[in-house]
Amino acid sequence: MRLEVIWKPAVAVLLLLAPASAFLPVTPTLHRASARIQRAAPICSTAQRPAAPEWPLWQCTQEELTQTLFRNEFVVDSNALDSTKLTEREAAFLPDDFFQRREKKALSSRQANAALLQDIKAYLDDTEGMDREEHEKVLKIRPHPEALGKDYYSTLSAVLLHLLRDWGPECEDNVVKEMYEPMVNELLKHKPITAGEKPPTVFVPGSGLSRLPYELMMAGYDVECNENSKIFVTLADYIFNHCSKTQSISPMSHIFVENMRLSDQFFQTQIPSPLPRAEALAQDKHMTMSVGDMVEIYQKGGSGHRKVDCVMTCFFIDTCDDLIDYVETIDNMLNEGGVWINFGPLNYQPTLKLKLVWEEMRALWEHLGYDFVQESRVDHCYNLKHGIRLHTERYDAVFSTAIKGTRKAA
Repeated sequence: MRLEVIWKPAVAVLLLLAPASAFLPVTPTLHRASARIQRAAPICSTAQRPAAPEWPLWQCTQEELTQTLFRNEFVVDSNALDSTKLTEREAAFLPDDFFQRREKKALSSRQANAALLQDIKAYLDDTEGMDREEHEKVLKIRPHPEALGKDYYSTLSAVLLHLLRDWGPECEDNVVKEMYEPMVNELLKHKPITAGEKPPTVFVPGSGLSRLPYELMMAGYDVECNENSKIFVTLADYIFNHCSKTQSISPMSHIFVENMRLSDQFFQTQIPSPLPRAEALAQDKHMTMSVGDMVEIYQKGGSGHRKVDCVMTCFFIDTCDDLIDYVETIDNMLNEGGVWINFGPLNYQPTLKLKLVWEEMRALWEHLGYDFVQESRVDHCYNLKHGIRLHTERYDAVFSTAIKGTRKAA
């Protein structure tokens, strides 16, 4: 069956309603989802919320998830079709099975991703109207209505890439073992778990699908994380509070550039690995996720402001609209002796006013009384390891630890 035949009729409607930016060609960079989502054109918007008041404001509806799937399938199908609408001259240069090989892999990939979305939609249907306190055994979700942005945006392609990064076995070594585990070990050195005492408190902003908070929770810490993307929170709720078996996804089927083999583009993986719900319930572990803008919630006077023993930022400090907002909020959450652990680049958005180099960033924190006890540079592949694709999203990231001391006098 040709791809033209399997297009969903709703795609035609989507083409008329969706913003043009939704269908721009996919670029070589596997963009990381960031805290900037509230500024982009909405896919999941509160305007589409059904009238039922019991539906959580932070959670995508089934209709919104269907829309994200259609957009993703449009990108995959349209690119796949473009490469198979061959002229007579092009066909003469390509093997006879060129179209069949692409069609088979593209169909298998779209079926896997659609099956995941269908399972999530069934989960939303099953939990509609349910007592959330009773249901949220592992991830306790705490929305802050005053801090929920007017627009929530994130594409299915971004979600799939983050599922691969945080919960795919292919990224276990370069993401979990080479980044998350060293961050946890650094915290264990400075804020160890002591038997018979309350565990140290840790805050993780911009937690996405929350593998780092999971690792901290399983190590014994009292963890609170924060996320502002409605589709990411919906997926995190599904993973931590429902998922009892792995699901197949094809996380890179929408990327038609920098591929060595068809199998690199259309490969499928099993997520989540490990199964966080089962692991956490077996050890009676749980953590909290706040939903909304981090600064608005946790600034002094904010509805979620609190003191913690550690703030851990991972690929986050450079996602700000205002750098001082981030610094001030994090600083106000830490008491003297508190720990700020950071891992990531300084890949600021172009519109940011204050774009500090790392030397200046460190000086800013030292001016606030922080003592940097560890700093290193880490060659980090953001998802798949270097050597699989022809282009790898790769960073020479800073990994640092700073202890809050007495603020220097002005």
